Amino acid sequence: MTKKEKSAFTLAEGGQSPLLYGDEGVAEGYSCVETKGHRVLHTSKNMYSHIIKKGFTLAEVLITLGVIGVVAVVTMPILIQKVEERILISQLKQAYAMLNTATRMIVAKEGDLKYLDVGTQNSYAGAEKVKKLYEPYLKISKDCGRSAGCFPQVEYALDGSTPYVWQPNTHSLYYKIRLENGMSLGFWSGGNGAWYFFIDINGDKKPNTAGKDYFSFATRTATNSIRPFGERGRVSSYGEFCDKNSHSSYNGLFCTARVLEREKFDYSPW
Repeated sequence: MTKKEKSAFTLAEGGQSPLLYGDEGVAEGYSCVETKGHRVLHTSKNMYSHIIKKGFTLAEVLITLGVIGVVAVVTMPILIQKVEERILISQLKQAYAMLNTATRMIVAKEGDLKYLDVGTQNSYAGAEKVKKLYEPYLKISKDCGRSAGCFPQVEYALDGSTPYVWQPNTHSLYYKIRLENGMSLGFWSGGNGAWYFFIDINGDKKPNTAGKDYFSFATRTATNSIRPFGERGRVSSYGEFCDKNSHSSYNGLFCTARVLEREKFDYSPW
């Protein structure tokens, strides 16, 4: 170490440090010089010779970064999938609450659901009557009627590859609208106070899959409310289509209740 590189410690004139000064003068490892009325103490390089400098080699750093990268590649898709699932389930709950609230307001104004005129079963005129009942209580951004344009071009069954049996975008007996919150909603009349809702909770955004972002609801006339398709203990004449291993074009039709109750994409049997 050169003279300029030596560390200096300055004490006020006449001052002493018990660590540096003893009865014999300057402590070992230090030299002392006088400068402008102060003593300047210089450490010798031998005093710090016991200090060992440690660090990571470039190879160690690269190996660590590689391990972190592998862990990220494995875990990030799983984390992203979980976040997306929570978002979709939250949107499903919002849709369910929205339809139930609108239905209660209709009942308060029009009376019991079973007495309301919603036309004949499986008729576009009936679906239009259902839409008119809900129109005052929904924020509609686009009204497609029976035309395409309010739903994704294709909705898929639960397997994500088989086209769904009833395509809402082109279904001629559904009355279709797009809501301001981005949801796509279709009405279908069952006649005699009964009707059905088919809703894509995030509109054109993927996955456009029954049981994940495309769900079904129906009226419950006994309680003047809305019920999700696929309730526990209730099997439709179409069967119980909520099986992640099935490639049926109906699959996903009755997953709504399971997803709502379990709050996750769990399609295992009740």
